[in-house]
Amino acid sequence: MQRTIAIIGARGRMGMWFVKYFLSNREQVRVFDSREGRYPEDPNLTATNGVEECVSNADYVFVCTPTGQAPTQIKEAGKEMKAGAVLVEISSVKKDVFKSLRRVRASLIPVSLHPMFGPNASSVAPRLLIIPVRDKDRETRAILQLFNDASISILPNAAFHDKSMGLILGLTYFMNLALAETVSGTDVRDLKKLAGSTFSVQWLVTESVLGEDPALIDTLLSQNPETLLWVAKYIASCTDISRSLRKGSLPEKAQRLSDVLRRSGDLKKANENLYRIISLARDSD
Repeated sequence: MQRTIAIIGARGRMGMWFVKYFLSNREQVRVFDSREGRYPEDPNLTATNGVEECVSNADYVFVCTPTGQAPTQIKEAGKEMKAGAVLVEISSVKKDVFKSLRRVRASLIPVSLHPMFGPNASSVAPRLLIIPVRDKDRETRAILQLFNDASISILPNAAFHDKSMGLILGLTYFMNLALAETVSGTDVRDLKKLAGSTFSVQWLVTESVLGEDPALIDTLLSQNPETLLWVAKYIASCTDISRSLRKGSLPEKAQRLSDVLRRSGDLKKANENLYRIISLARDSD
């Protein structure tokens, strides 16, 4: 059954990913974005001139705007959507956006979704996080109808999501920004020629992070208060490790941390996976 899917913020990177994904699945796609740009040429795509025109007859509405704009777009779209339609937001930071989603009228199905991939990802088996708004089962079914091959994880609440993302995304982005800043005065091309597996994989991640939309990086680091807590803890850890280095007690600290990590993972397998990533990256060059 062909569905009508509206995408607000369709010219953004993630908005365009959803446009292409749904067109590839032969859905009817209606789009709106106040920014200038081009859309794919497809008979199933309709460009509209405003939120009301975009969402009024849609079965699903995806709000793909920057996090700061999402509450306003949710409120506006929710007023114009037909009863029984599904309203989906995809923000990376949920706190304020989630509150807006909970306030939409009872005849709609609100879904708080976090796609755990970037705009360059393939459309095969996407990894999705769902934070239940009203009815976990109903909201999950609504998403599975569109992404039946997706890997879905259900999180308990928005606070848990933001705390987890503060570490998984926020701190990771911060660490890679710091590395890029540290070596910014160096010709990295020469370093890459000399590098072994560890730096090669690390720098691949750093380049990937710096290739993201600066607005997304700002959202992850400055709009999620949990990120600042993780960053403060990380800086304290750097100071502690530096102190161990000066005192000559670094081997003991490294062994202790290794023992801790072994309780939750296979370090030997992690090293093997490191070389596998390097091999795949070189094959794709």
